[in-house]
Amino acid sequence: MKAETFKPYPMLMIVSMVIFTLFKICFMYANTLVPHNLLFSFARTAAALIALYLLLTCILASRSFILQLLFHELLALIVLADILYFRYFNSLPLATDLQLLPVIPAIWDSIMELFRPTYLLLFADAVLLIICRLIWGKNIRFPKKSLRPLLIAATAFLLIIVLDFTCFGSKNCYQNFNSFGLLHFHGSQIAEMMKSREAYTNQTLLVKDIEDVSKSYSSPPKYFGIARDRNVIIIQVEALQGFAINRYYNGQEITPNLNRLIKEDTLYFDSYYHHIAKGGTSDAEFTTLNSMYPSSDVPSYTKYAEKKLMGLPKILQNRGYSTLAFHGFQPEFWNRASMYPTLGFDKYVNSSELKKDEVIGWGVSDKSFFKQVAGYLSRTKEPALAFAVTLSNHYPYNLPDRYKLLKLPNKQSTFIERYMQSINYTDASIGVFINELKKKGLYDNAIIAIYGDHHAISNRNPRLMEQMSKLLGYRYDEEEMANIPLIVHIPHSNVTETVSTVGGQLDFMPTMLNLLGIMEGNIKFYGQDLCNAKDGFATTQLILPKGSFISDDKVFLMSSDGIFEHGTAWNRQTKAPIDIELCRKGYEKVMKESTECSYLLTNDLLLDHTINTLQQQAKPKSILCIAKQRLMQIIHIALR
Repeated sequence: MKAETFKPYPMLMIVSMVIFTLFKICFMYANTLVPHNLLFSFARTAAALIALYLLLTCILASRSFILQLLFHELLALIVLADILYFRYFNSLPLATDLQLLPVIPAIWDSIMELFRPTYLLLFADAVLLIICRLIWGKNIRFPKKSLRPLLIAATAFLLIIVLDFTCFGSKNCYQNFNSFGLLHFHGSQIAEMMKSREAYTNQTLLVKDIEDVSKSYSSPPKYFGIARDRNVIIIQVEALQGFAINRYYNGQEITPNLNRLIKEDTLYFDSYYHHIAKGGTSDAEFTTLNSMYPSSDVPSYTKYAEKKLMGLPKILQNRGYSTLAFHGFQPEFWNRASMYPTLGFDKYVNSSELKKDEVIGWGVSDKSFFKQVAGYLSRTKEPALAFAVTLSNHYPYNLPDRYKLLKLPNKQSTFIERYMQSINYTDASIGVFINELKKKGLYDNAIIAIYGDHHAISNRNPRLMEQMSKLLGYRYDEEEMANIPLIVHIPHSNVTETVSTVGGQLDFMPTMLNLLGIMEGNIKFYGQDLCNAKDGFATTQLILPKGSFISDDKVFLMSSDGIFEHGTAWNRQTKAPIDIELCRKGYEKVMKESTECSYLLTNDLLLDHTINTLQQQAKPKSILCIAKQRLMQIIHIALR
C-alpha cells in the first residue's frame, strides 16, 4: 500500500478525541460536583463537544491541526480551572470570575499548592496529537469531497439538537449543570449575566418599599456605651477558625494569647460565622464594616468602589475619629487603595510604607506588622479607629521552621498541623501587639475586636474532613467549617461573657455601635446587635449555596440548583433531619434581604434611603421618642 493511500490519521484523531473528552469530563466530576442527572448530563456534554470537534475537523480538514490542538487543550484548561477553583472556593467558577485574573500572580503559591501531578493527565492528548502529526501528518487524506457537505450538515444538526438552548430558561447556571452538564453550565452564564443586567434596569423596587432592619430601642440595651469614646482597634485575622480557640494539640495550646483575652474583660461570640463571596478576605472586610451583604457575582471591593456607603469607619469619621487601615500587602490588591477612602478611612498604610524588616509568605510578618501598627497609633490623634488585616496565616500555611513553636508528634506535618503552627504564630503576634499597646499607653482606653475572615480547612476534601472529624470528635460539617471566633476585649470593663447567640459578620457593626454607645437609628444595615438579639441568624454564600442559613436551632443547606424543595435541613443540636418547610421563612429572609441590599448598592441608593429614613424620623412623635431614648441612656450610664 502506498503511503499516499494510508489514511489512519483522521479516524485516529476522532477516536482519540472522543476518548479524551470522556476522560476529561469524568475527571472533572470526580474532583468537583456530580450533576444530579449524571448519565444524561454526561451524554449531552460529551455529544456536544464531539459534534463541535467533528464540525471543525470536517470544515478545515488537513489544515485543522493547530485548531484541533487548541480545542483539546482549551477543554483541559477549563476543566483544570474548574477543579482548582472548586478545591479552594467549594463552588464552580462563573464567567464574572474572569475579573479575578489580575490577582493570579499574587496567589500563585496558593494555586500551586492546590495543583496535583495527576492533573497533567488532562493534557496528555496533546502528546498523542503531536506524535500522530509527526508520523502521518504529510499523508493525510480526507473522504471524498462529496461526503463532506453531508458530514458538515449532520454534525451541525447534531450540535444544535444537543446544545438545546431552551435549557437556558432554567433559574440559574447550577440548574443547567445538574441537568445538562459542564458545557451548558458555562454557556448559560452569558444569558444569566444579561438577565441580571436587565433585572437592575427594570427593577421596580423603590427605596421606600425596603424594610428598615436597623433598630432603635425604647430603653438602653444591654452593654450600651461600655466602650464609649474609646479608641477602636479591629483585627481581621487571616483564616482564623473557631475550632482553634481553647483547643490543645499534643498537650499544647494552639492560641494561648487569644484564650487569655477571653478569660477577662471580653465578650466572646462562639457561634459566629463568616459571610464571604467572590471577594474572599475583602468581602469579609466589606460585610463586617458595613453590615451589608457582599456582591454574589463580583468582588464587593470592585463592584461598590464608587458607591456612597455609611459603615462603621464613616460613622466614626463623622464623629471626629482618626481612621486608619493597615495591610501588609500591595495597595492595589482587592482594589483596597480605591475602596478604603470610600469606606471612610483617612489613611491606608500598606506594603509601600511599612518596613519590610521581616517577611513571611505574601508580605510583612505579623509580628513586624503589629509592632508598626502600634507605632502608627501612638502618633495618631485620638480617638482613633485602626483596622488591621493580618497576612502571615495565609494558605498554604508554609511557615518558616524558625517560627514553628508547637511540638508535633511526627517530623512530616499534615496540612492541619501546618495550619496549627501558622495560627499559633499569628496568635503570638497578637500577644506582642497587646504588649506594645500597653507599653505605649494605648491599651487601657481601647476596645479591641478580633475575628477571622473565613475558613482555612475545607470539608470538601475527604482526607481533610476525616482528619478534622477525628480531631474534633464529631463530624466536620459545613456549619463547623464556617464558624469563626469574634472576640471583643474591653480592658477594665468588668464584662466577661460567652455569647452563644448565632451571628455573623453582618452583625459586627451594630454590635460595635451598641458597645460604643452610638445609636444610629437612621443608618441602614442588615445585621443585629448580638448582645441584645433574641433570635440568632447567620447566612453564608461561598461554602454554602445562596439561601442557606444557620439559626439557633437549625441549619438549612440550599440545593445548588436553586430549588428550595431540593435543600436539606437538620437540627443544629441533635443533627437530626427536620422538615424543610420549617426553613422557608429563613430562606425567604436571606433572598429578600440580599436582593434589597444588592439593589440599594448597585443603584447607589444607600444614602438616599438613609436620608429618607431620617426624614421619616423627624416627625414630632419621633423626636419625643428620641428624647426619651437619650434620657434613658443618661440614667442607664449614671446607674452603671
